[in-house]
Amino acid sequence: MRYKCLNPGCRHEWDTRGDYAKVIRCPSCRKGYALDWGTFEAAVLAEVNWLQSPIPPDVGASHLAAHATVVRKLFPQLPFNAFQVINEEACRRIEEAKGKGVNQ
Repeated sequence: MRYKCLNPGCRHEWDTRGDYAKVIRCPSCRKGYALDWGTFEAAVLAEVNWLQSPIPPDVGASHLAAHATVVRKLFPQLPFNAFQVINEEACRRIEEAKGKGVNQ
């Protein structure tokens, strides 16, 4: 299973053996601000869609659903903006797509 640390000072990515770990802690910063890769990817893609076109209702609904999932998974441990890393990754992907001339 792959994980991503949402601590803005860390942002470490790592793999574990097997499925879900009971206690998820970043091996780099030792904080519990980690998301499984699938949730992180879903949140980033929803953010990309939101930043590119916030008008359609389905985009807004998926954006809010992805944010709600992140908050639900990290709620007791949110001393920082958990969406900073997600937003920055979405902006990076938008810029990469623009650089390659790809429309998402």
